Amino acid sequence: MTAGRIERDGILAGRFAWIARWPGEAEQFMKAALQANGWTTQTDVVVLADGADGLKNLIRAAINSEPCSILDWFHISMRLRPIEQMAPKVAVALDDGEQSMAAFVRQRLPNVRHQMWNGQFRSAIERMKTIYQGTCEAATRIGQAPGEHMQRFRKHLRDLRDYAVNNQTSLTNYAHAYRNGLRISSAPAESGMSHVVNQRMGKRQPMCWTAEGAHLLLQVRCAVLDGTLDALFREQYPRFRLASAAVELPGL
Repeated sequence: MTAGRIERDGILAGRFAWIARWPGEAEQFMKAALQANGWTTQTDVVVLADGADGLKNLIRAAINSEPCSILDWFHISMRLRPIEQMAPKVAVALDDGEQSMAAFVRQRLPNVRHQMWNGQFRSAIERMKTIYQGTCEAATRIGQAPGEHMQRFRKHLRDLRDYAVNNQTSLTNYAHAYRNGLRISSAPAESGMSHVVNQRMGKRQPMCWTAEGAHLLLQVRCAVLDGTLDALFREQYPRFRLASAAVELPGL
């Protein structure tokens, strides 16, 4: 299933969701969704996603050109959060014989978020690398095998570093974009898509869907949430849900 939401001129617009059933259908659906929201061959298209290539590749095929890609800040922040939460305990563990490294973790780790927010990704990646290597070496020098907490801390650091490196062409200065009113997070669209799907297709719903049935239901759900269902019905049934003429009742 493919789902998302389109923003046009700074305003969240139409939703799209579908289940492609044969080759090339997804590209056709994507192009139709873009055209329904005013896309032309002269329109600049920006893909805001979590780093997966699926949506970017789909839009590239639909518009037959290379879209601009921006890595969603929400997913960067979510990877930063556990590192920031675990850092104080890691610093305490290093206090016994490795005060300099403990101080480095306390003072410099919080700056990683600031650097990434302001587009200083090379410095942030280098700082994460220094902390990653330093915490392991410090634990070895004080005669302690890295405990589970330290191992998880370093794993989160490595994962964030790799995530930034693998998506470096999609990184941007998020602070500048935010100040200029540009969208930096796909969270509103993801929340809306969760509502589209989970309302009728969630795990707690005792329903079984065919691919065609699920696809058709998704079209209805998107139309309802976009407020276009009535207009679509009126294309076939012009009097659908039109207000009836007022009827005067005799006084009682």
